[in-house]
Amino acid sequence: MVRTDAYAGSSISAGQLKLRIKYTAKTFFDWTGGRNLVVRDDKTGTVVYKVDIKPGDPQDGEQEVVLNTGVSMQAGHSYTVTAPLHFARLMAPPWAVNAINKGNWTFSVK
Repeated sequence: MVRTDAYAGSSISAGQLKLRIKYTAKTFFDWTGGRNLVVRDDKTGTVVYKVDIKPGDPQDGEQEVVLNTGVSMQAGHSYTVTAPLHFARLMAPPWAVNAINKGNWTFSVK
């Protein structure tokens, strides 16, 4: 389950982007290396944020992951969030997180 301040199809005000992802169980990030969550500016094609959460990160073991990206979102732009299969692992069934594919999670900035 995914929840964020910039949820799919939303329109948010310009400012700092904070992504909030709530999973069905607590996470762990062992065996997830190199599987980056990426935020891309659809207007320019530029990757504006990329993260590969490592084991031992403060987010490790949490059910809700909050990423304070430090990225300023530009008014009039839309953004897409993607992440590959197994970006995070879960401590309960279904054990792994499905991919966030292009088009699943997009938002625009007013």
